Amino acid sequence: MNEAMTEVPAHTCLLSQAQIEACIDQIAQQIQNDYATQNPLLFGLLNGCRPLLSALQKKLPIPHDVAMIKISFYRDPNTPNATPHIEGDLHDLTRLLHGRHVILVDDLIDTGKTLAWTRDWILKNTAIQSLKTCVLLNRQTSTQKPIIGDYVGYHFESEEWVIGFGMDPFRELPYLGLIPPQN
Repeated sequence: MNEAMTEVPAHTCLLSQAQIEACIDQIAQQIQNDYATQNPLLFGLLNGCRPLLSALQKKLPIPHDVAMIKISFYRDPNTPNATPHIEGDLHDLTRLLHGRHVILVDDLIDTGKTLAWTRDWILKNTAIQSLKTCVLLNRQTSTQKPIIGDYVGYHFESEEWVIGFGMDPFRELPYLGLIPPQN
């Protein structure tokens, strides 16, 4: 998508603000049930996780901590063995995660590359107690993904570009929309 675009193009609504809130309520309830006595660390992958992470923080009645890091494959998404672009100190990250119950929080499982790489890195390089994943959306496609979300708000099948609620390029929209592919 062209980040220079300023007007929201024609799109359809995937999830309304109320539907998003219901999805987050469901996720928060599942996390509360699973971690009632364990003080999990909600570990967000920036930038898309911000609205979901913020909402989860407000809705979770159990003790929990929050941390974030920016990891993305956007710079070279089609290279088979691409390594992610990381903003942050991985050495500090290993200390932060040590001994914790970690819930990776992201906006969307699309290819699953970023979430899978982060999960695998954490499992290989840190001494955590447990690790689960949490996403608002899971794009269901015919291709095999390297990861399945443990806590998923909504599954959808469209190949259209998702916008809104923290997702590029129109992060500020309070709902989630779909932009049809340009021919």
